[in-house]
Amino acid sequence: MAVLAAPAHLAPGPARALPPLPQPAKVVTAGYKITEIAKGLDHPWSMAFLPDGSMLVTERVGRLRLIKGGF
Repeated sequence: MAVLAAPAHLAPGPARALPPLPQPAKVVTAGYKITEIAKGLDHPWSMAFLPDGSMLVTERVGRLRLIKGGF
């Protein structure tokens, strides 16, 4: 008598639950104040604050900008 078995990766196993569907983000309208400190940046990527209050900002395209007083 011969017994045939399916490989382990094809054998039926316990049913797996599907992950939940993505949900829209909740919008928070209180508690935050947005202040624009610089204009004309092309996809700002990262920033570092300097001791004198100015800021270095990298842009996704590769530029490094120095922001002083918001300009």
